[in-house]
Amino acid sequence: MMADESQSRNAMTNSSLLKRNRSALVDITNTITTRSRAAKEQSKVSVATREEVKEILARDDMVMSPNVCDSSLLDDTETTMRNSDLVIAHDQSNRNNTDGCGEYAIEIFEHLINTERRLSPSFNYMEQVQHDINPTMRGILIDWLVEVAEEYKLSSENLFLSTNYVDRFLSVMPVLRSKLQLVGVTCMLIASKYEEINAPQVEDFVYITDSTYSAQEVLQMEVVILHALKFNLTAVTPHNFLTRLCSLLNHDQQTKHLCEYLTEITIQEFQYLKYRPSVIAASAVCLGMHTVPLALSSLLLITPVAAPQRLAPSHVPASPFHVAHRAWRAR
Repeated sequence: MMADESQSRNAMTNSSLLKRNRSALVDITNTITTRSRAAKEQSKVSVATREEVKEILARDDMVMSPNVCDSSLLDDTETTMRNSDLVIAHDQSNRNNTDGCGEYAIEIFEHLINTERRLSPSFNYMEQVQHDINPTMRGILIDWLVEVAEEYKLSSENLFLSTNYVDRFLSVMPVLRSKLQLVGVTCMLIASKYEEINAPQVEDFVYITDSTYSAQEVLQMEVVILHALKFNLTAVTPHNFLTRLCSLLNHDQQTKHLCEYLTEITIQEFQYLKYRPSVIAASAVCLGMHTVPLALSSLLLITPVAAPQRLAPSHVPASPFHVAHRAWRAR
């Protein structure tokens, strides 16, 4: 009886998947070489699709210094957040809004600032910890995880959490390239349990890897990752800060989506690990708000990380990873 129920459940799971072919990573060392000519042409498209953003990226004064974010940059964030009239007025208007949590918004923001310092991955773990993988392999993995998130209709926060778990695990545990995909898919399984209401099952993640790994291997890796992370799963991601900033600035839907897109494409680039989630979010909002006249001054009022010298680089060399770009164009 139990076997029949299991087979029935698996059949329902497989039938619920999208009809397109599974995109197993197979060999993490290889870039995707089987794309169609149309896909290759699409990969040449500039990251930003809006003309205003293209012009900004072409400006010399928008190429930010790639210096590592200093730990003192956010020390005055709490004071700024408390003293801003814009912040106070916004939070007071949301005191009775259970979603906005206006009464506790300042304390929540302060907690996020403190937590991001404690649960951030190392920005140089490729040199210090890993010996069999490199940043390019990590980028291929994250690019594939974006596809998995699209396949199973997972939330953006799930994708950010998955990436955080991957980087924190790789910061403390050497991994063979043959097991890197297993680490990635298991981190997404953990993030799905944490974030999703109807999370995909273990069998779903085994299926999406084209059965490269067994369910038992995924469960065993889950135990290893949870212990390596010391069960600290409430990580702070750029998505947390972006939600707060967009709420304060009352963005229209188009500007909000642009900021979300700019934030999401940073997770595939290893070099952005040098910057805190709050800095990445503020940088994305700063760049996105250049399309809204006079809006940048509002950002300067609510967070000190918007100062130009404190922003993460908003222009980086062209990336070979374009899944996020295709996904956002389809929305």
